[in-house]
Amino acid sequence: MTATATARWRAWSTDVELTVTAPALLDEATRLCVEVMASVDAACSRYRPDSELSLFTRSGASSTRVSPQLAELLGDALAAAELTDGLVDPTLGHQLSRLDGPPLGVPTSLSRPVRWADVTLEDGVLTAPPGTGFDLGAIGKASACEQVVRAITRTLGPDAGALVGIGGDLASTVEHPDGGWQVSVQDRAGDPAERVALTAGAAIATSSTQHRRHRVGAELVNHILDPRSLQPVQSPWRTVTCAAVSCVEANAYSTAAVILGHEALPWLAARDVPARFVDQQYTVSTTGAWPTHKEAARV
Repeated sequence: MTATATARWRAWSTDVELTVTAPALLDEATRLCVEVMASVDAACSRYRPDSELSLFTRSGASSTRVSPQLAELLGDALAAAELTDGLVDPTLGHQLSRLDGPPLGVPTSLSRPVRWADVTLEDGVLTAPPGTGFDLGAIGKASACEQVVRAITRTLGPDAGALVGIGGDLASTVEHPDGGWQVSVQDRAGDPAERVALTAGAAIATSSTQHRRHRVGAELVNHILDPRSLQPVQSPWRTVTCAAVSCVEANAYSTAAVILGHEALPWLAARDVPARFVDQQYTVSTTGAWPTHKEAARV
């Protein structure tokens, strides 16, 4: 049985958990994780007025050359938008800031709302309508997970197995313990739980309507916006969990599924995405690609 060691801490208002297959490497792996997360935060945080993306929004410029870190994050965000036909849109920053702040600056008055298709990233140059407000929160977490896994493999070697979880997103190295990384799929205590095994660098992401809720008038709403209405979604799902070869892809699918509501199950099934749904009455539904064995099922 493979020995493992785990570090846990809080960052970005969520739980971070890092497990490695070589206990002696835990401190160095943790340092790499903290370093990657700091780089991601400095590049794209909507909550930091000094982040690279916030500075671009407030500048009123239409284009700028971006750092390699921001280029990777924006590339992942635009890929997620294309994968989901725009359901996961990184240009909703101004709308989200009205829910939980801070304001991103006064956007230039436009004849229509900005959409992801208005944004281009070519050869490290970002072009967008002046004042575009970005939110890379969900995809940023997923991208950070992938970057941590790559940093550990690159720095500590391909035999250093690691599983990193930030919030509901988990990414893993190709190297894994015997039987795979045993992962419990459960959002909150009392929700239906299930155990699966991640192998060969697989990733998993859970999108939830039960966290980061905000009061708008007399109504309690969640933080996921439907880009078609620019309003918080009223989803039939408490959570949607998806598995994929990358954490960014898994996160894109799980977020889009929350937005699609009842249409999500056939939408993901048609794409052969392993997915697990928990509705507001705690009933579990899955796509055919989700593993059928509850113990040590492989995704």
